[in-house]
Amino acid sequence: MKRKFISRRSASRKAMKARNDCMEEMRRDSSPLGLLLARIRKREGKSLEQLLDRYSARRYHVPFEKLDKHEKDFASAMLVEGSGRSDIVANRVVACYPFLCSFAVFFAIVASIHTVNKSPDVLKELVHQICSWGLGFAGNKLGDRAGRAVNIGPLIVVICVVIGGYVGANIGNGVVLQWADDDDLTVIV
Repeated sequence: MKRKFISRRSASRKAMKARNDCMEEMRRDSSPLGLLLARIRKREGKSLEQLLDRYSARRYHVPFEKLDKHEKDFASAMLVEGSGRSDIVANRVVACYPFLCSFAVFFAIVASIHTVNKSPDVLKELVHQICSWGLGFAGNKLGDRAGRAVNIGPLIVVICVVIGGYVGANIGNGVVLQWADDDDLTVIV
C-alpha cells in the first residue's frame, strides 16, 4: 500500500480549518461580549500566507518564499502549534468588563442610597428608586430574551439589553411620578 503524503501548506490549511471550527464552537459558549470581540478580531484576521510571511520575517528576517525546505516546514509547524493558544490581551480585556459592570452597578446603588437619604420625602424616593431599579432589571432581562430570540449576533443582544433596561427604568420613573402626583392615593405603612 502506497502512502499518500500531503504538503505542509495543505496540512496547515486543514489544521487551521479544524481549529477555526473548534474555536467557533467554543465561542458559542462565551458571553455575548466575548463572542463579539472574537468575531471582530477574526474579521480583521490575516490569511495563512500573511501569517507565514510575518512569522518567517520575525524568526529568520527573510520572506517565507526565500526559506529553505526545513525552515519552511519549521515555520509552518510553529504556526499550526501557535494557533491553538489563546490571545492574552483579548482575555484580559474580556476579564475587565465584569469588574467594570459591577463597579457601575455599585456606584449606581450608592447614588440611589444617597438620593434617598437626602430626599425630604424618604418614602416616595425609596419607592421611586425601587421601582426604577426593579423595572430596569426586568427590562434588561426582557431585552436579553428579545436579543437572543432575534439571534442576529452578540451586538444585538447587548443593544437589546441596554434598551430594555432604559425603557424599564423610565417606565418605573413614570409609574412613581404618576403616583406622586395623585393626591388621593395613600400608602399604608
